[in-house]
Amino acid sequence: MLPSCPGPIRTGGCPSRCNSCNSNKKKICKICPVIPNDYELISCLTKGRLCFSWKKKKKKKKKKKKKKKKKKKKKKKKKKKKKKKKKKKKKKQQEEEEEEEEEEETKKKKKKKKKKKKKKKKKKKKML
Repeated sequence: MLPSCPGPIRTGGCPSRCNSCNSNKKKICKICPVIPNDYELISCLTKGRLCFSWKKKKKKKKKKKKKKKKKKKKKKKKKKKKKKKKKKKKKKQQEEEEEEEEEEETKKKKKKKKKKKKKKKKKKKKML
């Protein structure tokens, strides 16, 4: 899968690398594979010797970009929701104001009717 190592440092190749640097088990490889571009080099000290390991690089940038896009969409949705709420509030206020105005008008009309009735009664009394 990976190309073979050109050899140790003495022969102008790459340094010996560690196959697995897991907590307790630290092995130093005598022959190391050549590291491809999408792998990163990890170094650790084992028994006083510098040991190298290679790990596949994680692609973080693309994920971050996707997350940012999602956040933007959410913000837009939130803004839309806020606008809708504001519109609803305005409508409710307008309806309430209209109802109040109607009530006031009906009250005024009733008062006028009462006054007219009273005047008529007074006139009748005077006539009699």
